[in-house]
Amino acid sequence: ETVNKFMLSLLSLYRKPAINAYCISQCISYLLSPSPLNPKLSLNDNVINSINQVLFNLVLLEPDYDQPQTVKNHFEILRCFDHMAGQFSDQTIGSLLHQCKHNPEKDRMKAVIILTHLTTSSQVFIDNYATKFIILLKVMTVMEHGLKMKKLLVK
Repeated sequence: ETVNKFMLSLLSLYRKPAINAYCISQCISYLLSPSPLNPKLSLNDNVINSINQVLFNLVLLEPDYDQPQTVKNHFEILRCFDHMAGQFSDQTIGSLLHQCKHNPEKDRMKAVIILTHLTTSSQVFIDNYATKFIILLKVMTVMEHGLKMKKLLVK
C-alpha cells in the first residue's frame, strides 16, 4: 500500500514545473525496475493505469534535440514502459494497443512510438504481443490518412 501511495505522489510531481521531469522519470524507472530485493513490484490496478496514462502523455512525438533534458526524459519514459511491459504486460500493452485504435492521431502516434520501442527492448512483448501489433500495423497502414502518421508507420 505504501508503494502505491508513493508512486501516485511521484506521478503528481510532474504537475509542478519547478521540478525536473527527468529526475521524476528516473525515480519511477528505478522503482519499476526489477531487483533481487524486489523482483516483482505489487501495485494495484488503478496505480498501474495512472502510471500508464501519465507516462503516455509525456511521450514526445518529435524530440527536440536542442533541449537535451526533454529528450532524456522521453527516453527515460520509454525505459519505464519497458519495465511496465515486463511486470504488468496485460494492462500496459493492452492499453497501448487500444490507444492505436480509437483515439486522435496524436495519441495513436504516441502508442506506435512506444510499441515500436518495445519491439526492440521487451522479450515479453515479442513473445506475447508482436503478432497483434503487426496485424494492427497492417490495418493502420491502409486506414491512416495523415501524412505524419504514415511517415511514422513507414519507420
